[in-house]
Amino acid sequence: MIPESVRNQKTDAKPIASQWILRRVAGNVSYQDMGRPPSIEWNRLGDGVHKIQGVGHATIVIEMRDHLVVVEGPLYEERTAPLVKAINEKFPNKPIRYVVPTHHHLDHAGGIRALMATGATLVVPFSAKEFYARVAKSSHSRKPDSLEKNKVGAIIESFGGGPRILTDGNRSVEIHPLPTTHAEDLVVIYLAETKMLIEADHISPRNGQVRAAPLVKEFVAALDKLNLDVATIVGIHGDSATLQAARAAAAQGTK
Repeated sequence: MIPESVRNQKTDAKPIASQWILRRVAGNVSYQDMGRPPSIEWNRLGDGVHKIQGVGHATIVIEMRDHLVVVEGPLYEERTAPLVKAINEKFPNKPIRYVVPTHHHLDHAGGIRALMATGATLVVPFSAKEFYARVAKSSHSRKPDSLEKNKVGAIIESFGGGPRILTDGNRSVEIHPLPTTHAEDLVVIYLAETKMLIEADHISPRNGQVRAAPLVKEFVAALDKLNLDVATIVGIHGDSATLQAARAAAAQGTK
């Protein structure tokens, strides 16, 4: 029986419709941030490259000459809509022109409709185009989200057979397909000028360290085939680590 003190307890959290909450509860992971104002913490990774850190999922903002490239629209509307507002406030003269989800899993793309509502072009591999088209067309009339309120025609650009390179003549953002057993539509984002690679769910560094795991070994082997000169790996989860740290973890996982 639920005690009266608990039954009558008031909450300051608003309800959120997302399977991610159920997964958090089932996994015995804290969900106390759910339904409350999201944590939006700006961290500068380099010249014109910013990481908006949340409780567990980050978004990367890359400044181009007259626009922005945004990597990842995670979780749900209640996370990503405030994030879009924060980006627009920080860069009032640079619209979001491109959005790049690392893969389709709900905790990484559950808030993508808030970014679609900006009119930005979503850049995804061929294998994911139909999925995101369905996401864009789905009805949200019961609890209208950003895209339901601002029904712009979602622009989805798909690519394959090699990387998609976004450039302003000065900076280039390379989007490389890197399918793994974790996600067929996985991509990594590479910034050649800083030798920085952005990834999700495989390396996920913590305090500059990488834990040995089968996915780390698979990721490093796939990454080597791209022949990229990588110095730093930035995780959508966690922080950053060197490629050498990832290699060491991959080697440890084979023993």
